[in-house]
Amino acid sequence: MLNRNKVRMMFLVSCSLAVCGVHVTKAADPAGPDLKSQVVRRGDAKSRVTNSVETRQYFSGTTFATKDVFVATVVIQPGKSNHKSHRHAEEEYMVLIEGTGTWSLDGKDFPAQDGDMVYAEPWVYHGFTNTGDKPSVYAVVRYKGKGVSPAPRPDDRPNEPSAPAGPSAPKVEGSAAKTEPASPAGDADTNPLFNGKDFSGWEGNLKIFRIEDGAIVGGTLKEKVDHTDFLCTKKEYGNFELRLKVKLVGKGANGGIQVRSRRVPDSYEVSGYQADMGPDRWGNLLDESRRRKVLAKPTPEVLAKAYRPDQWNEYVIRCEGPRIRFSLNGVETTDYTETDAKIPLTGIIGLQTHRGGPNEAWYKDIVIKELPAAAGAGK
Repeated sequence: MLNRNKVRMMFLVSCSLAVCGVHVTKAADPAGPDLKSQVVRRGDAKSRVTNSVETRQYFSGTTFATKDVFVATVVIQPGKSNHKSHRHAEEEYMVLIEGTGTWSLDGKDFPAQDGDMVYAEPWVYHGFTNTGDKPSVYAVVRYKGKGVSPAPRPDDRPNEPSAPAGPSAPKVEGSAAKTEPASPAGDADTNPLFNGKDFSGWEGNLKIFRIEDGAIVGGTLKEKVDHTDFLCTKKEYGNFELRLKVKLVGKGANGGIQVRSRRVPDSYEVSGYQADMGPDRWGNLLDESRRRKVLAKPTPEVLAKAYRPDQWNEYVIRCEGPRIRFSLNGVETTDYTETDAKIPLTGIIGLQTHRGGPNEAWYKDIVIKELPAAAGAGK
């Protein structure tokens, strides 16, 4: 059921629509409205289901002050999105009624929680991805105002895909903070990499790794771990965007996410790129058990803006050709381009628990979007 705050929020969306429309009706279109005052029951709304996303359309048409109105609720299953980050000529309000996820707005990602409201101006990219373990529900109101010239499209890019990122030079020591992720991942091509229930698709030492509260946990708070270990995917990945939430518990806790990696024979080690986690390590790109050095890292100022101590932090890791980008809680921390042609551009994904402790590394809401083989090559 909706609580009073959620009802107030939805009411505010409707009021905002009316105010914006009335404000511009001095030169309004004389054509009358085709929407009349009415109550639409949930069961009477037009429903459609596409790619595990249910849309219930309550109103569409023209009101006294607005046109091209679209009012609906959207139910999105875990790991899914209503659509790719997209844009259009209409203004749009969205309010999250239930669940959690990630808002994509104007090239930036923001953690989403119930009660959030988003406003998207005409031609601003926007979208939503459910990164939680339960269905998310949001209401959407989209419209144009009568008597107002349509906002001009700012460029000739298509409406649907996300705005492309321009070429960037390799970064070795980081730069000024960018409040944007590597790229939004939310669409029907994004798939869960971990189901929150069992280790399907993963392999590793299950005496060290366990599942608790829908998350993968490495290590323990009861005793020290005598060696670093990894839980790894059985499948290899090349070009992709990986999104997950991570948390460290315990003094001096350490962990990391391996990408494009390999298990080292007759060893607990995994070699390859790592998105590092730990004191003075967050946001770093480490070459684990291979060149054994930090390839790129954020400045202290960037890290201070990105990292949230003692909380869940969302990592987004995007690998395209030789280019690797990290973002932490919507702030880009790393943008690195590999120059050694001998380094593999495919491999397994792994979750690390570090020797020492007692401490734990937690990983949850793990989703991946595989990208075209040639995406970003040479950039």
